[in-house]
This record gives sequence, structure tokens and C-alpha cells, in this order.
Amino acid sequence: MTTLHLFESAWSWYPSVIAGCLLLLIVYLIAARPLSPSHAASYSAGVLVIFLALVSPIDALGDDYLFSVHMIQHLLLVLVAAPLLLLGIPRPLARRLLEQPQIAWLERKLSRPIAAWLLGIG
Repeated sequence: MTTLHLFESAWSWYPSVIAGCLLLLIVYLIAARPLSPSHAASYSAGVLVIFLALVSPIDALGDDYLFSVHMIQHLLLVLVAAPLLLLGIPRPLARRLLEQPQIAWLERKLSRPIAAWLLGIG
């Protein structure tokens, strides 16, 4: 299999990935009103990175051939997509979310250092 053939044929159009990415965008468009162009661009780029990491030949190569490409897929999701999604959340939306008691409790627990949290001293 040549590289060109792989990049043409190895796209895996999983309905769950497509639906998940569309759902992320739809919920964002509903919740993040009014939209600023910079926030929308950051969030959309984050969703695009998630989509490409899970549908493009990176997924096929990582699943079937190369562990290093699988790790690149993880790095794309953790180090590229996640910060872009966070940059895309407008401050008023973040404030509204953190005013919810359950989300505020979860944020307090997850923002502590893990060692202190495990020991119960954080």
C-alpha cells in the first residue's frame, strides 16, 4: 500500500465521531451567544482537530500499524484540541457554568494537585 493510497482510502467515517463533533458545535452555538469571531474560530478549530484525529488516516495508522502515530493522535487531542476548545469558551459562559453548584464542586476537586486530593489534604 502506497502512502497516497493510504491517505485516499484510510478515512474512517464513523457516525459516532461525526455526530459527536456536530453535537459539540451545535451546543456551543446555542450556549455561547453572543459569539465573538475569535472564540468561535478557536472552538471550531478545536472540534476540527478532534474530527481529523479520529477520522483521518492518522486513526487508521495509529490503530493498525504504528504506535508512534497513535501517540501523536493522543497528543493532538490533549495538547492541541483541548486548549483550543477552552480558548473558545467566552468568559460569560464560563462564569455561568461555574455558578452551578455541581460544576463548581467538580472544578474545585479537579483543580487540586492529585497527590493532595488522593491523600485528602487538598
